[in-house]
Amino acid sequence: MQKRRYPGVSPFTSEQKNIFFGRDEDISKLEKFISLRNQILLYSKSGVGKTSLLNAGVLPKLEDKYSILKIRFNAFNEKKEEIENLTPLKKIINIIENTFNVSKRLTILDEIIKNEENRTLWFYFKKIQLIFGDNKKFLLVFDQFEELFSYPENEINKFKEELQELINDNLPNIVKEFIVENAEREKETDILYEELNSKTVFVIRADRLNLLNKLTDKLPNIQKNFYELKPLTKEQAREAIVKPALDANPFESNSFEFEATAIEKIIEKLSNNINQNIETTQLQIVCQRIEENVLNTENDNSKTIVKETDLPQFKDIFLNFYERSVAIAVNLLKNISDFNKNQLIKDIYKFIEDQLIKNHQRISLDVNICNTYVSQEILNALTNTYLLRSEQNTVGTFAYELSHDTLIEPILDSRKRRIQKEEEDRKIEKKNKEILIAKMNAEQEKMERRKEKKRQYTLITIISAALIISIGFAIFGYKNMKEAEIAKEKVEKANEDLRNNAIKSINREADILKQNKNYKEAIDKYIYLRDTILNDKANKEIQDSIKKCEELVNNSKDFEKILSEAEMYKEKNKELSLSLCRQALALNVNNQEVITILASLKSEFKQEADDAELLAKRLKSIDPKDALKKESLAKQLRLRVHEIDVLIGKNKNN
Repeated sequence: MQKRRYPGVSPFTSEQKNIFFGRDEDISKLEKFISLRNQILLYSKSGVGKTSLLNAGVLPKLEDKYSILKIRFNAFNEKKEEIENLTPLKKIINIIENTFNVSKRLTILDEIIKNEENRTLWFYFKKIQLIFGDNKKFLLVFDQFEELFSYPENEINKFKEELQELINDNLPNIVKEFIVENAEREKETDILYEELNSKTVFVIRADRLNLLNKLTDKLPNIQKNFYELKPLTKEQAREAIVKPALDANPFESNSFEFEATAIEKIIEKLSNNINQNIETTQLQIVCQRIEENVLNTENDNSKTIVKETDLPQFKDIFLNFYERSVAIAVNLLKNISDFNKNQLIKDIYKFIEDQLIKNHQRISLDVNICNTYVSQEILNALTNTYLLRSEQNTVGTFAYELSHDTLIEPILDSRKRRIQKEEEDRKIEKKNKEILIAKMNAEQEKMERRKEKKRQYTLITIISAALIISIGFAIFGYKNMKEAEIAKEKVEKANEDLRNNAIKSINREADILKQNKNYKEAIDKYIYLRDTILNDKANKEIQDSIKKCEELVNNSKDFEKILSEAEMYKEKNKELSLSLCRQALALNVNNQEVITILASLKSEFKQEADDAELLAKRLKSIDPKDALKKESLAKQLRLRVHEIDVLIGKNKNN
């Protein structure tokens, strides 16, 4: 049973040819064009439906005439290439081997060209001809051909040289020499002169046509025979909307109809008020959404008729599709809290926006790399929503990518808004933190003022009591001079003791403030002690304490600047951020804030080390040298993790 009548952003497949409508004229013209020409260039702007036209329209009609090899290179990706280590030529050879299993059957070519490095595309196709007979016809279809030009220049050059040899059916020199040297084996070698019957279709986006100039030195006719696929006309779009809904074959939804006004509304919106033709992908997303609505409102007793009022909102439809697909994927997961769902949605956005799009191009990532960002369950769910698609790659695992280029710009807009929101959240968090610190400092100052008033009141009370006592002693002095003198001495000693106690008390309070890193408040205490209690502005001990606090205030300013830079660089330049953290710890102002950044850096270094070790394991059997490089990198990253652990351990209690 086919699932949906409208595939959305995913291209039509050959199994969906019965619901592929609106392209009859294009199918007929392109089929005839391929029959008449050996090289065809099919191009259009992205989203018009080149791949669907071939998969569901043209190629099914050619299956009886040709052995069709559908080839896609996927955009070059450094991480992926380190795992697979496949050039464009190697990918074609793997497809040939998987299709025809030629390595297990030996021919005269294996005798002639023994070294695998000398076995070109011509060798493999000629070998198929030798095995299956000279009536074998080949049709090579290079889908999304623009991806070839993301590869290194030397690999592009090798590809075009070997493709030229195949297209022109040029006997390699080594084969010619063998034929000359083995004239007695003429009956065996005559077949090598048989013409290779091969045709080539290059499928490329219109905005990448200029890249083909890199191939014209070897493939001068690559742009000679071309077919431009145009967006759907209103009539074609009308057919593509209506006919799949009426198809009686089994789908998830029962067959349904569109009201005439609903059809016209869709066409009006997608054609920009009838001013332009309609892109297939846009139409499919809209119709897929309508089909989902039909599924949710189906009534077994009557046939569903879609009215104009049933249509979805068209504004930002692709952005809505993207966000909705992520939400649906997360909601498919069971036993997960709302808090974890929100965090998971953020993780998915970061994975898609930061990893699956590079330089405004879709990136195809091996499943093992994808799983370092999101779980397999999430990948499956995103594939089920048609936001991602998976394809088996040449090493037997699966690779994941966005389902269509049309999604790139809306997703990049989403990424821009996400980054802005994160920056705003950071600013709000920083502001809230500053407000909290200010409140705490204000409360501390308030408490200190209360303590100061209480201390001063106590001091005044004690001094007043002492004065009263001294007056009393003075009165007694009239009666007894000796006793008066003794009383005077006691009063002076009591006053001196009180003064000394006040000095010790204020000095202790200032020291405590300094220890608690409230340097400005400590300076105020020292100045009060110096100017009011001691009345000695030249007191060296107090001056040294004030100078030390002023230095620490300056350290705090330097610390804030260094800490801010360490926070800013922790994602862009982790090594620089780590160096700044060391400088901040040396100032010994607020180690806990530094430790927070160090913990984040530790997590990043650890993740990179884990990734490097994973790549090293996969490379051991493919490229031992690169595996050793990755192992060395992993060790360096582990040393960084250990270094951070030591820094945190030394400073967490300071």
